[in-house]
Amino acid sequence: MNGLARSSLRFRPASFIGTFVALFFAATVVTACGALLQTGLTAHVPPERYAKVPVVVAADPEAHITVGHGEDRDTESQALTDQPRPATDLAARIAAEPGVAAAVPDIAFPVQAPGTRLPPLTGRNASALLIENPAATTAAPHPGQVLLDRASARAAHLAAGDTLTLTAPGGAAAYRVAGLTGDPRPTAYFADTAAGPLSGHPGLADAVAVLPAPGVGTDRLKEAAEHAVGGRAEVRTGDGRGAAEQPRLAGAREMLTAIGGSFGGVATATAVFVVMGTVALAVGQRGREIALLRAVGATPRQIRRTVATEAVLVAPVAARPACCRASRWATGG
Repeated sequence: MNGLARSSLRFRPASFIGTFVALFFAATVVTACGALLQTGLTAHVPPERYAKVPVVVAADPEAHITVGHGEDRDTESQALTDQPRPATDLAARIAAEPGVAAAVPDIAFPVQAPGTRLPPLTGRNASALLIENPAATTAAPHPGQVLLDRASARAAHLAAGDTLTLTAPGGAAAYRVAGLTGDPRPTAYFADTAAGPLSGHPGLADAVAVLPAPGVGTDRLKEAAEHAVGGRAEVRTGDGRGAAEQPRLAGAREMLTAIGGSFGGVATATAVFVVMGTVALAVGQRGREIALLRAVGATPRQIRRTVATEAVLVAPVAARPACCRASRWATGG
């Protein structure tokens, strides 16, 4: 029967073109949906800004709602549309724990410099300089002063002592350039007391970076932060720091998982029926051939096995290019 199936494919390829096309598109759609689902389930962002900080405290990016009672009790999670922020006073609580060298609130907000050649800047509190460089010794600016990164200052022909007007969500004001930093991104550092009101959400931070005392490991530092937080925020280590750095990751993962799972299920069911119908049509067009095989003694089981073998022989030929194509789509190729 296997030899007969191979002979049918070799000498009558036209009858199997429909089966090949159906299998190709079915495998492409199912593989693409599977790639979306896998990406949603396993997506993570390695930390960049928090790479040198072993522990980061951030607000939970999801809202959790408990419904039902007793055995029907269930908790559903939904990604928040806006970035949740922990209170800045958590930093003082965490810093008071043994083994913690410092707890630095990280505040970020957009800053514009109209009338200058400065690119759009990210405003930050001056103490956040310790996050990317724990050994930083740059003097913190006073109220009314700002620190700029060297690249942006050079592009705008600014130097220490110059004055410029900066606009932030909390208002616009004139600031004197107190110094330059080696930050690789366009950044403006303000006094800690000024950063909160300028951000538009005073009393809140994007996250709190926790720095260890000498000889303190990550596990011990995490326990100290959890004790200070008391469940009011999430304590993140490892790749979880990247999620704190990119809070929109939770919403993106949920969307990819929903699209890949729901559309993938529908596409798989549809593909099964399409392939079945195509194979049935191809078999129906060979009714005389099958009748001749039955006349010479072939059993119904042997006929079914021949048809199944033909499909198995065609499937890898169609699935391989389909999977390659879907992989290129998933990777943006």
